[in-house]
Amino acid sequence: MLKVKATIAVGLLFLLSPLVAEAQQTSYNYTHALEALQNNDYATGKAYLQKELSANAKNGYAWALMCAVYANENKADSAFIAVDNTLRLVPKSDEATLVKAYSLKAKLWTAMEKPEQVLETYNEGVKRLPKNVTMLRYRGDYFNNELEDYARARSDYQRALTVDPGNLDVMCNIGDTYTNEDKLEKGLEWYNKVLAVDPSHAEALLNRAAGYCYKDNYDKGIDDLLTLVKADNISGFRLLLAISDSVPVREIVTERINRRMKEDPKEELWPYTLGSIYSNAEDHPAALKAYQQAFDISKDAGTANSIAKEYYFDNYYADAEKWIIKAEQLARDSSLDVSTSLETHGNILYDQGKYEAAVKQYTASLDADNSDANVYYERGLAYLMWGKRKEALKDMDSSLELADEGTSTIYLMRGWLRRELGMNTEAQGDFRKAVEQDSVGMPTASTFISQHFLGIDKTARESVGRCLAETENRNDFFDAACFYALLGDKVMAVRQLELSIEKGYNSWPIMRDHPWLQSLHGYADYEKLIKGK
Repeated sequence: MLKVKATIAVGLLFLLSPLVAEAQQTSYNYTHALEALQNNDYATGKAYLQKELSANAKNGYAWALMCAVYANENKADSAFIAVDNTLRLVPKSDEATLVKAYSLKAKLWTAMEKPEQVLETYNEGVKRLPKNVTMLRYRGDYFNNELEDYARARSDYQRALTVDPGNLDVMCNIGDTYTNEDKLEKGLEWYNKVLAVDPSHAEALLNRAAGYCYKDNYDKGIDDLLTLVKADNISGFRLLLAISDSVPVREIVTERINRRMKEDPKEELWPYTLGSIYSNAEDHPAALKAYQQAFDISKDAGTANSIAKEYYFDNYYADAEKWIIKAEQLARDSSLDVSTSLETHGNILYDQGKYEAAVKQYTASLDADNSDANVYYERGLAYLMWGKRKEALKDMDSSLELADEGTSTIYLMRGWLRRELGMNTEAQGDFRKAVEQDSVGMPTASTFISQHFLGIDKTARESVGRCLAETENRNDFFDAACFYALLGDKVMAVRQLELSIEKGYNSWPIMRDHPWLQSLHGYADYEKLIKGK
């Protein structure tokens, strides 16, 4: 079966950039179909496309859009027929659309887990369009990223360079093949070639920074990352946070940021970035100080939201609510998206055990932006803790419909809700999906708690043991406490709660109200632990 979200994302490539304006694609039905699909109204879009193709079955552009519709419906055979009609009917002169069609077909095969057909599709595209740089890059990317055949990837990229000798993106791709082969010096040579022409080339800066950091040359790597942060590059920002997990590296990063703050004291970005570094390291007092310095420079909603979070992390709820209300008002006054601040407000209330009030804030956030899978999940948890399981189940359904990744925890929670509501067969399916989604790396609650509900406690005990041997995350210890409480092992459950608290867990109402810990109520050691907080 096609993976809906992946195929929709690819199909929307057709919608996000204009197609060639020819008579056959600018008809009334085609135009209205395109408009409907751009608004995610697939039923209306399909109806218009059916009318268009009934009148003009040779409209390759209409077939392109119909492919996206069929992918959305998980109709694999029909999607392939539609994309093949696109490839057959779109004029040869419109290489841009043909390349997109080949890419879409390859992605469809990827969703079907047919790697041989994926490569065959790219080969067909290169054969038909041998001098199209984008087509060569698509196949090169497949060799590079999926097949790890770096020599053949370089061959495609070099062919692309013969067509477009100054293409910096292709030159960066060549550097990537060497980096992926652990030939880091050769990779850096290519990134330097790119940056000699365009010092702001984001991908080359990011990859060169990663290469420098891999070689422990943090001075140069951090400079590149700060250049990316200045350019509002989220990937550079995330890598900066990641390398700052190490205390020695964090000291270098903070020293470099402080230097930039002195050079440009009116730039909000630097104290804000410093706050993010400290927050990521869970040094909330230092983060709070940096964020407040940023807010003094520029009183914007995002910084106020970050300040509220820092207070919330340390359970200073009154200050957190004061700042999040300020963030909401600033967002409204600036005509900005207020949904993020409303979500944070919901989290602050949820952490205090004010579940009904939290639901109201999450609902307001979704009223402002109903496309965030995480907010549906958070509201679902609030409903669950409030005891409204049917409402919680609906939100878990919505979260899964929107989420592209990280769905194992959602499957676990939906499985438990279905189990509680007597939907045992469906619950078992969710628990199996949770384990499957969590199958790579260290097992988490999605695995060991699902295994418990699947009735394989011996395996679940092994999984939780592996988790606790590899983690230092307080939430993993809390989840282990839930697991042992579900087993009825109160001694081990309380011990895991103690370890979780030692590592910084401080959501006391959740520890009191979580349904998986209900077996501990009345147990002296648990009551003493809760009462003491």
